[in-house]
Amino acid sequence: MTDFEKQAVVLALRRMFTDSYFNICTVDACVKVVGCIPPRDMYNALSAIHCAKWADMTPEFRDEVKRNVILVLSEPTIDLSMLDGFYMQQQIEDIKPKKKLFGLIG
Repeated sequence: MTDFEKQAVVLALRRMFTDSYFNICTVDACVKVVGCIPPRDMYNALSAIHCAKWADMTPEFRDEVKRNVILVLSEPTIDLSMLDGFYMQQQIEDIKPKKKLFGLIG
């Protein structure tokens, strides 16, 4: 994955996380750039909340959605510290899977 592709994914996620709603189309586009196959159950749950307003979610659920988006995009390595403002580096460390699910986080 090129630096340009990594930057594109980070920018797309940053934009979605600061927009007023969750957009599965952004996740789909990032999946294509990353080239991963997302875990079906997690992806289906994210799809179910397409266009849900962030403001309608509890803070805990909103954070879980963002963590799951990152886990879905777990191929190859992207410097998620560039998403500071949404996750501090320690929070990113906390959500890393114990195994490299697809290699993105870790």
